[in-house]
Amino acid sequence: DDGRVRLVFATRMNLVKLATSATVDASLAAARASRIVTVTPRMEAGPNGMVLHIPLDAGYGIETMPADNIPRA
Repeated sequence: DDGRVRLVFATRMNLVKLATSATVDASLAAARASRIVTVTPRMEAGPNGMVLHIPLDAGYGIETMPADNIPRA
């Protein structure tokens, strides 16, 4: 979040999701217990600029995110 490293959106979101677990075992258990949800981000213009939309039930804790500073590859 402090801008020192630029990550592709999918990588960043997966790291955020992994960070909710304290251990590798907890992360694996959470993954096994989670339903697999296909995530295809949809970009559109919002009132304050471009935003990405992803399914909330994918488990990333967000549904929209400002897209102005997101690396695209």
